[in-house]
Amino acid sequence: MKYWKIILWLNFVQILSPAMMARAESEGQKYQHCMALSEEVGQEALKYAREWVFAAGGAAARHCEAAALLSLGRAKDAAQLFEKLIDDLNIGQGLGPQAMANRKMLKIELYIQAAIAWKAAKNYDKAYGAYSNGLLGLKPKASYRKPILLERGALEIIRKNYDAAIEDFTRVIEADATDYRGYLQRAKAFRRKKAYPQARLDLKEANAHGQDNADILLESGILYRSQGKNMQARSEWNKIIRLYQGSEAAKLAQENLSLIPEE
Repeated sequence: MKYWKIILWLNFVQILSPAMMARAESEGQKYQHCMALSEEVGQEALKYAREWVFAAGGAAARHCEAAALLSLGRAKDAAQLFEKLIDDLNIGQGLGPQAMANRKMLKIELYIQAAIAWKAAKNYDKAYGAYSNGLLGLKPKASYRKPILLERGALEIIRKNYDAAIEDFTRVIEADATDYRGYLQRAKAFRRKKAYPQARLDLKEANAHGQDNADILLESGILYRSQGKNMQARSEWNKIIRLYQGSEAAKLAQENLSLIPEE
């Protein structure tokens, strides 16, 4: 997730049943502590979450367990647990009135997290399904819609479904013609299709809205290289190295430069 890193650790304190509301503050503190551990010490977070689940911690504890599994690289197990939480939401298991009122948004967030986990597990079909389920019911101008489309489109490039990717990125552009990411990602899909003129046009638009952005320059160099235009490719990648010294983008640019034979 280079262009949209999703960190949607949910406020599962809202999912506490009425019988647990008296413990809401302590449950919330446990959840915050557990989620903080999942980002720093995955194995310790998993142990903490499972002990909490055993002590009737409910959805908050199981969500943290899924987060810990994902941080430990156990992506398939995490994805399955995220989907189990979605099933619980569908039947309203253990939900208080506040969570019931926000159930739709909670489901969308969980679908996104399930998609991230399935993608990490390299099960791209399930990841696609989860992103698509997250999109269901979202209004055209919903804030979540654009980033989900960007993620699903990127996934479609991995699946080599380039036309479907182009459709998703076109929807992003239609929703916000000033966001360079839609043009950049669509350019990548066009390049994979070897539709180089369309890719170049999209990169031109991307640069108009994100001038000298490292990702745009990197893709521009790759496109030039794909067309056999090594001199222009070198120019783009050297510009990244000059403008973004020490960055990951500069490292990638240097790696790409090393692939071009000396003339």
